Amino acid sequence: MLKFLREDLDVPRTLVRDGDALELLKLADVDDYGTLALDDLAAFVEKGPKAFYNAQALPGKSVQLPKPPGSDSQRFGRVVGALEARLQGDTRKRFAAVDHDGDGKVKVEAFREAVRGSSLNLTEDDLDEEDLDTLVQMIDKNPGGRKVYEVDVRKLALLSKRGGDAISDLYDAEKQFLRKTANERKKAIQRRTAEDRYTAWDAAQPKPDPRQKIPALGQRLIPCNLFAWLDDPVGYVAPMDAPKLSSKDDSTGPSDLEALIKLRNALQLHEALGQSLAAGSVLLKMGRRLRDRSLARYFPRGAHRAKELRCAGEALDAASSLFRTYFDDATHHLSLTSLYEAADAFLEAEDELVNSLSKVRGPVPDDLEDDAAAERSLLLRFAERSLAEFKEAHSLLDVTGLTPKEIARYANGLALVAVVQSRQPLHEGAQKVQRSFGDAERLHAALQGDVASLCKAEYQKRRAFERSRAGYPAEALEAMRAREDLLTSALGADDVEAAGARRLRVLWSRGLGGGAGIGGNAPA
Repeated sequence: MLKFLREDLDVPRTLVRDGDALELLKLADVDDYGTLALDDLAAFVEKGPKAFYNAQALPGKSVQLPKPPGSDSQRFGRVVGALEARLQGDTRKRFAAVDHDGDGKVKVEAFREAVRGSSLNLTEDDLDEEDLDTLVQMIDKNPGGRKVYEVDVRKLALLSKRGGDAISDLYDAEKQFLRKTANERKKAIQRRTAEDRYTAWDAAQPKPDPRQKIPALGQRLIPCNLFAWLDDPVGYVAPMDAPKLSSKDDSTGPSDLEALIKLRNALQLHEALGQSLAAGSVLLKMGRRLRDRSLARYFPRGAHRAKELRCAGEALDAASSLFRTYFDDATHHLSLTSLYEAADAFLEAEDELVNSLSKVRGPVPDDLEDDAAAERSLLLRFAERSLAEFKEAHSLLDVTGLTPKEIARYANGLALVAVVQSRQPLHEGAQKVQRSFGDAERLHAALQGDVASLCKAEYQKRRAFERSRAGYPAEALEAMRAREDLLTSALGADDVEAAGARRLRVLWSRGLGGGAGIGGNAPA
């Protein structure tokens, strides 16, 4: 057969290896005489393998691998999980370096080296020596002998695909436990592989000064570099010097530094793997983590808190950009939600800055230092930009086709637009602000039930803080009472948000200040 193939047909080994030619002989030799008649070859060419396996199962579907003594389903699961994590594609190609003739038979020593080497690259953490011994016994070329000299690597694909069904004498419960163990081992190997890839990628990257480090996520994270702040929380202080949190805490970094660093590391890993959706999700978590208000006594206030909120807004804005790019849709709900939260964070930062550094209560305080005034103006521009994209995206949608929650988000966004307009140095008087509030209020008619109550409560909150900054404390207190009533009717008097609104209303009514709102402080 080989002579006929090489000399008469002039087929080189680079096209058909000796092992493949012998397998062809076994397949087409229906008489089992060890020779190939021209009729046999013609029938094989015309009908293919179906001509010879029309009445019996294909070899491999009924093969059962032996169960080595002393092994259990947990060990089998580790073996199967390791194979599933690594064995992708053609098994023969992976072991071509040690399976020279392509018949699948490989010496045990060469197989072990291939498993640890480039064929499967399984470390001892992935597959220890005892598990490897079990695998060798299961794919023994001649099972039943005292010692294994050769293995059949073709059985690896069978074990990887069929799992417990390919092993003889396993009960159903053992197969279920095997599958669970295999999934756990597969995920662990894939996770270690991803971490190794990231470590190798990170080691190859240049290491600039952390104060100059800019993430590869676009220009919007550059103005207030959150990443540099995480790398050097004491030395990197910008755009304004942040005071100490208290006499008990000398840190000038973000208040949840450890969690933010973990999220930053996850973000860099997703970037290294090209996972833009996951990177956007991590940025969303970072922004929300920075916005979370703690009830701790020594939670940062003033310029420090304003800086955290600005970083939150920039992270959320960058997340929106990634979502918009990944989905190729400016109206995707993740992009719109991130834009709304970004604008809200920028406004919180502006309010926190004004409350801590200005003694003038008004829409546009005129007693700020030049640096603080420039920072306040920049925060408002950031909020205005995010809301402009928010409104532009909604202009592409049919409002009548939105869900109640989407309508509520749009209404809340329009209320934020009104707040931004009220804090600009030049605007068209009260008409422009009232027009934006009116646009938000008209959307409430399309809502019902608790969704309507919660949306109206958010609207009243924005009105309260706008009225307070405008110098109308009575109207601000009236809006706070309306917010409290709406939250109580929707959530109940014992709900945390309703209780917080009640506490804030009491403080305002007694002129004590404090509480949480757009910027966190009530009017004096």
